[in-house]
Amino acid sequence: MSEVTLKVTNRKRGTTEVYEGTVTISGVRPTKLVRKSDGGTEFNSKSALTATANNFAKSIGASISQGTATKKQPTTLQSKTRSSSTSKAAKARVTSTR
Repeated sequence: MSEVTLKVTNRKRGTTEVYEGTVTISGVRPTKLVRKSDGGTEFNSKSALTATANNFAKSIGASISQGTATKKQPTTLQSKTRSSSTSKAAKARVTSTR
């Protein structure tokens, strides 16, 4: 039986706290969990996120292990001329198509 690892990230959206979950299966890239009803990645409660992860693991015949909960830090864009940035937008590469 394979194992699915769940990493929970929580952050504030306005005045409410929302949760996002990333599942990792060995040999596959980490993937965010998505609500079936509307395709959103933000869950209103940690238990709803955990239930979704458990149902996913059960559907592929795996067990779930809980990762650590982390708070998502806001990302800021910085100019490339000053220093290196940790934002994904700054790290994106542009390739030309010829």
